[in-house]
Amino acid sequence: MTERVLTPRKRGFLFLDAHPTGCARLVSDMWDACPEPATQPPADGGPVALVIGSSAGYGLAATLAGLRRAGIRGIAVSFEKGPGERRTATAGWYRTAATAALAREAGRDLVFLNGDAFSDAVKDEVADLVEQRFGGRLDHLVYSVAAPRRTDPDTGTTYASVLKPIGAPHRTKTLVFDADGTADVREAVTDPAEGDDIARTVAVMGGTDWERWIDRLGARGLLAEGFTTVALSYLGSPLTAAIYRRGTIGAAKAHLEATARTLHERLAKTVAGRAVTSVNGAAVTQSSTAVPGIALYTGLLRGVLGERLVPPVRQLAELWDRLTGASPLAVDDEGRVRLDGWELAEDIQAAVSERWAAVTTETVEDLADIDWFRAEVCRLYGFAVPGVDYAAPVETEVPWPARPAQGGRSTRAGGRRMTEFDESERLIRAGRAEAYAASFAKLCAYPVGELLDAAGVGAGTYVLDVGTGPGTVAAAALARGARVTAADPEPSMLALAARTAPEAATRSAMFPELPFADGEFDAVVANFVLNHVGRPRAALAELRRVVRPGGRVAVTVWAKPPAPGQALLGRALAAGGAVRPPHLATGPDPDEDFPRDEAGLAALLAAAGLADAACATLHGDHRASREEWWSAPAAGVAGSGRLFRAQTPGVQAAIKRHFDLFGAEFTDPDGLLRLPHAALLAWGRR
Repeated sequence: MTERVLTPRKRGFLFLDAHPTGCARLVSDMWDACPEPATQPPADGGPVALVIGSSAGYGLAATLAGLRRAGIRGIAVSFEKGPGERRTATAGWYRTAATAALAREAGRDLVFLNGDAFSDAVKDEVADLVEQRFGGRLDHLVYSVAAPRRTDPDTGTTYASVLKPIGAPHRTKTLVFDADGTADVREAVTDPAEGDDIARTVAVMGGTDWERWIDRLGARGLLAEGFTTVALSYLGSPLTAAIYRRGTIGAAKAHLEATARTLHERLAKTVAGRAVTSVNGAAVTQSSTAVPGIALYTGLLRGVLGERLVPPVRQLAELWDRLTGASPLAVDDEGRVRLDGWELAEDIQAAVSERWAAVTTETVEDLADIDWFRAEVCRLYGFAVPGVDYAAPVETEVPWPARPAQGGRSTRAGGRRMTEFDESERLIRAGRAEAYAASFAKLCAYPVGELLDAAGVGAGTYVLDVGTGPGTVAAAALARGARVTAADPEPSMLALAARTAPEAATRSAMFPELPFADGEFDAVVANFVLNHVGRPRAALAELRRVVRPGGRVAVTVWAKPPAPGQALLGRALAAGGAVRPPHLATGPDPDEDFPRDEAGLAALLAAAGLADAACATLHGDHRASREEWWSAPAAGVAGSGRLFRAQTPGVQAAIKRHFDLFGAEFTDPDGLLRLPHAALLAWGRR
């Protein structure tokens, strides 16, 4: 276990760690604050919704309110980092885990995806889920993305947004906290936008990606009749307009609203649908605290309103009522749903303006609710949450939510079963593409040439690379003149593969059912994939299904018992006293597994219906520095890494000592490790 006592470490409003228990309690409190519907939504068959940006701010509120108020099922997308060696996971990671637990308790089928929502790979994975798991019908899409940069999938250009006024420098009062937490009102001066600042901000925060989501899903025929989509936004007070609504962000908001009008016209014609923006009221969020003046304004607003300030989850409950037809979906003259009337009421704004004019460092504690604001910022990261014992150690290694079972068991389309081992392996890979590429991927690249030879891949061959990982096999096949589709269930791997093999088509795909037609490919390859699936026999049968008659399937797996170099990490884990926690699955189903030797793997191919099945053992020495080889378990890569990260600091230190001790057996005079490995290469023909 990786239990720690966590205390807030921060720079300004940015916290370096998050508290898992505090984040979970915060989510639970938000759930309790959401008003229950007049009639309970159905346990099954509620509206199918997609929430993009579901782990923080308005998007988190939309997810929780959708679950409790509207009974949604569907998909929630966010982009969060898991726990590391030095830092905890992000707050959004822990909030997502807590939201998933509440969804399970409520009996809601909500799948949580972790990946870059701006990428086409994540869009395709969502489309596949809607098609395969939710009957090919999406009723609602809520767009709530607040990111500082975006990479255009078409051009590869990365745009970074800026927070600037337009036309002239902007001076405003702003709120900062000293090291001891004392509030200080200062003047902030922001230079105006220049060059392409406005265009770059619009490219990130405007409506381009929202429209791309609708286009992508619509092209697959997944938008239900009466489909509605809403982008969550904020207008704000005249006091902050110069830096917000009339600044670069405002230009992006105007583009978002124009996109809503364009989408509305299109959806009305195609599916009798609607597209709107929702103008929400003020809230303390991770993104809003970065805007000069917004923190001070929000504290003053709370000072005026007190408990009358409407929390985000209640705002979003009202929005869901409008989206689902429980109340009219009324809009203003600009086509916007207004949820901010309580904030922008004339008397409220007059009172806030009066306090704004009078506020100084000496008066801020009297005019603004500073204690509330300070606590709200802490609560974003799971600190200062009532009822949490912050002196107690807390487990930081919280897994990303597994996909909930359908019909009482883990399934996908056609009733094919996903096992606990499949889910465990998926979590091991989540968000670790770069760490894998810097360590184990180099080892796995050795048999690529022989693998492609065995599959008969050459110029003009249409090849499927299943479990592409960083795209090494795909790039090698392209170099031979092949046409390549690279498939992987992990978004970060697909993104890396797209950079490694840019001419390959990338597709989100997961065993036990691949989203390809029977006989679609001339050849199918799977490099060290079967050792990561819970039902290797079923997986191999699926590889045979998607290759054409006469086409070849070629696979590699690691041999067992392992070669000496391959066993180094396992020896260190055992000698250091590693204990496997219950959430780490031990391996495939026993009735699905096979002997990891030449005869066993060849028999597996033959049993899947592949003719002329054969297998050979490939021997090789992998050369790496000790630092490089140790970087994999230290970063939580693969099963050995997850097992290492699940240990106490004392056991981790013992494992590292034994790694160094045993590593001496494989160290060459130049200081590099020479690690003997043995892989099995098998091939057959449909």
